[in-house]
Amino acid sequence: MAASDHDDCELQEALRRSREETTLEESMLAQALAASIATRDEELARSLQQEQLRLFEENLCSESCASNTPTTPQGGQPSASASEVLLNEAGPSSQESKRRNEEPHQEWHRKRHSKRRSSSRRTSPLSNAQSTQNKHLQPSPTLDSTTSNVHPRHNGNTSMPVVVIDGQNVGCSYGGGKNLFRAKGVQVVLDYYSGKGMKAVAMLPAHKVDTRPGIKNDRVADDPELLKNLAAQNLVSFTPSGSHDDHFLLAYAKQKNIDIISNDRFQKEVSEQASQAASRALQTFLDKHLIPYTFVDGEFMPNPNPHQLSLASHCSRGPRHRR
Repeated sequence: MAASDHDDCELQEALRRSREETTLEESMLAQALAASIATRDEELARSLQQEQLRLFEENLCSESCASNTPTTPQGGQPSASASEVLLNEAGPSSQESKRRNEEPHQEWHRKRHSKRRSSSRRTSPLSNAQSTQNKHLQPSPTLDSTTSNVHPRHNGNTSMPVVVIDGQNVGCSYGGGKNLFRAKGVQVVLDYYSGKGMKAVAMLPAHKVDTRPGIKNDRVADDPELLKNLAAQNLVSFTPSGSHDDHFLLAYAKQKNIDIISNDRFQKEVSEQASQAASRALQTFLDKHLIPYTFVDGEFMPNPNPHQLSLASHCSRGPRHRR
């Protein structure tokens, strides 16, 4: 009798611990259910309600089993656990019901852990901001210091010209005046861009190399053979006699969308356009593509920041002050 009472006490203690665990789980489920309702997570709310129903049924089953559980037989066999006693006494139908009730619970836990894993992989807005900040702190890719101020539209393609040179303007500027054209000035500019790994082409009127006998031409270059050799290398192009070389120069630059090396403002060509809209379009193109230059002790030096100022600021003869 004493052994039977001892077994009953153990069973009652196991049932008490089971009720406490069930109460704690019910409390946690109630909190989770309230949170899911607040966040309008209908699927999670349904899963939590099914879990509460399962716990309620288990509690009823435990109470009924506790009231109908016989004493543990004596014989030296180890006593079964409280959960095993409840399941054995409830029978197969109750076990099957428990299994069916546990399926939504397992599915709920699976979805819950899946959401946690996906949320852990998701980048938070703070980490996005930090990564953006770190990106700005990293050194940005720039051109080599020798080419950073050469041509802003250089894309590394050495087969296509990046600039077209106003040969007439460059040759006269290198010679020091309008009446002295020095062919070496054109070569200096071509060599400058060639040394930077860029291709340039110069345009000149054909009369600069017209040395036919019997023709008076005081506008011939000082070294026509040099210009002819450059033309043979496709570095110089001659415009037809009797035509305006600036028209070809501007048309080619617009067609290829490349920059123009010249100190000419091309205001005459802008005013000669067929309409005001065409004049404004040409002026806008020049504002973005015209690169003034100078020669310092025979060395070619283009404007280091040609497109940060307006064309008027580039070519003004005196300082301009903002009002």
